[in-house]
Amino acid sequence: MTKVNERVTTRINQLVSSLTPIHPERCIFKVPHQLRHGKEEFYEPKVISIGPYHRGNPCLASMEEHKIRYLQSLLRRTGNRSVDRLVQAVVPHVEKVRKCYAELKSTDYISSEELVQTLVLDGCFIIELMFRCQYVNNDDPVLNSMVLIALGKDMILIENQIPFFILENLFNTINHGHGHDHSLGNELKRQILVFFYPRLKNYSLTLQDVEQLIIPEVCHLLDIIHKAICFRFHENSRTTTSSQIEREFVNSATKLKEASVWLNASSSTENRSMFDITFTKGKLNIPTLGLDDGSEIEIRNFIALELYQQSHMQRFWCDYVIFMDHLIASSNDVDLLTHRGIFNNRMIDTNSVDNMFKNLTRNIITSHPYTYSEISKELNDYCDRPWNKWRATLKHNYFNTPWTIISLIAALALLSLTSIQTVFSIIS
Repeated sequence: MTKVNERVTTRINQLVSSLTPIHPERCIFKVPHQLRHGKEEFYEPKVISIGPYHRGNPCLASMEEHKIRYLQSLLRRTGNRSVDRLVQAVVPHVEKVRKCYAELKSTDYISSEELVQTLVLDGCFIIELMFRCQYVNNDDPVLNSMVLIALGKDMILIENQIPFFILENLFNTINHGHGHDHSLGNELKRQILVFFYPRLKNYSLTLQDVEQLIIPEVCHLLDIIHKAICFRFHENSRTTTSSQIEREFVNSATKLKEASVWLNASSSTENRSMFDITFTKGKLNIPTLGLDDGSEIEIRNFIALELYQQSHMQRFWCDYVIFMDHLIASSNDVDLLTHRGIFNNRMIDTNSVDNMFKNLTRNIITSHPYTYSEISKELNDYCDRPWNKWRATLKHNYFNTPWTIISLIAALALLSLTSIQTVFSIIS
C-alpha cells in the first residue's frame, strides 16, 4: 500500500508542478465548446487566418500570398529593403505574446520563429490594409471584391487576433516612431475604427464619434470595436444601487404595447449609446439597432469576449441580448420593433431576428447586478397598475384582431339605432 501511495503522490505532484499559470495578459482564446457547439461558423474564419490558432488551415491558404504582397508593398512604400527592423520590433515580445493566448503556453503549438513570422506577416497585412482603404484607390483584388466584406468579419473573431501591442510596435517602426509612441498608437486605432465604421454605424455610432474617439488600453481588434460601442454607456451608466441587484425581466413588446407602454426609437441626435435604454412616463426608449447577415457573428464574438476575458469586464452585450430576447416572444414582436424604428432590419425575414436572439442567449449569463434590473422593475410595476392591467387584458382578449373591433363598432351602431328607434316609438 505504501508503494501505491508513493506512486500516486509522485504522479499528482508532477501534474501540479507541470501546470502553467493563468497569466493576467491572457485575452485571446478558443471559444469553449458550450458556446461554439453547432455554431462553429460564427467563430472560425472563412477567408484569412490572423494569429496562430487557424494558421495552416488549407481553406485559408489563398490569402497567404496576399499577405506577402501587402508586406512587399509596405516595404516599398516606406523605403525599406528588408523586414529586419520589423522582426526586431517583434522578437523581444515573444514570451509576452504567448501569455496573451490561452492555448499557446509552450513551443509545442508553434515555435518562436514561426510565431514571429506569423506576427510580422499578419500585423503588416492589417496595417497595409488600413492604409489602402483610406489612401489608395487602385485595382487591388482584395479591396475591389466581396473579399473585403469577408475580411472584416474574420478580423473581429476572438480566435483570429494578434495582440494590439504587436500591431502598435510594427506601426511605430514603420512610421519611424520609438517605443510606445501614443500619438502613433492613437492614429492606428483611428484607422481601424474608420475601417470598421460601416459596421459600427449599426450600433448607434456616427463617423464623428469614430474620428474623435480615443480608447486608451486595448487588447486586439475585437477589443477596440467592443470598447468603441460600449464607451459612451460605460461613461454615462448610472451607479448601481441595492435595488438593482434583484433581477427582473420584461414582457414581450406586444404585451407592453397592450399595457399602454409606448415603444420608441431614441433619436440619433440624443448622443446615446445603443445600450442606453430608458423608461419615462410610459415611454420605453431604445436606440436603433441595425441588423444584417453579419450581426450574429459580431455579437457572438462580443459576448465571448465578455464571458471569458480574464480582466473585469461589464457584460453590456450579454445583458442587452437578454433584455431584447425577453422583448421578442415571436415574429410579431420583431415586426412591432421594426415598425417603431428600434430595429433597422436588413435580414431575410422577421423569424431570422427572432431566432438570432434566442440563439444568442443560450449558455450566457448576465452581469451581477444585471444592467437592466431597475428599468425592468419600473416596466413591470407600470404594467401591473390596475388600469394598465385591465386595458392589456381587454386588448388581448377582445381587441386582438381587426374583426373584433369591427364587430364591436357594428354592435354599438346597432345598439344606437335600436335606442333611437325606441325613443321615436315612445314619442309617437
